[in-house]
Amino acid sequence: MSKIDLTVGTCIINEDKILFVLHTKLNLWLFPGGHIDPDETPDQAALREAMEETGLEVEFLEYSPLGKAKEELTPSAFPFHTSFHSVGDHDHWALFYACKTKNTKLIKSHESHDIAWLGKEDIKKLKNCPDNVRNMALYILKKYA
Repeated sequence: MSKIDLTVGTCIINEDKILFVLHTKLNLWLFPGGHIDPDETPDQAALREAMEETGLEVEFLEYSPLGKAKEELTPSAFPFHTSFHSVGDHDHWALFYACKTKNTKLIKSHESHDIAWLGKEDIKKLKNCPDNVRNMALYILKKYA
C-alpha cells in the first residue's frame, strides 16, 4: 500500500467562471489546492492554498448542515466532494470546497504555468484536465452561477 496524503482543492467561482491553474509538475488544469500541513485544519489549508497559488482571498460557500455545536471551536466548511486518487508515487485523499472570491486580482505562483478563469464551454473542451475536476467545475457552475 502506498503513502496516503490528505489534501484540499478549492473550486473558486466568480460570476459564471471557475478558476483553474495549470499545475507545473503535473501539467494538468486543476483547482488551486495542496497538502494539509501538520496542525492545520482542512479549512485553513484550503484558504492558505488558494491565497498562495492565486493571490485570492476566498470564502466558503457551504458549511455543515448541522451548524456549529457548542463544543466545537469554529463552524466547519463542508466539502462538496471527496476523491481518493493516485498521483504516481503516492495517493491523495482530497477534500474539495466550493468558494467565492473576496477580491479578483490574480497572482500566479511558481506552482503553476498558467492561471485562468474559465466558463462552461471552455471547461467542456479544456485539454489536460482530469474528468473528475471538469465534472466538479460544471457542477459548481450549475449550482451557484
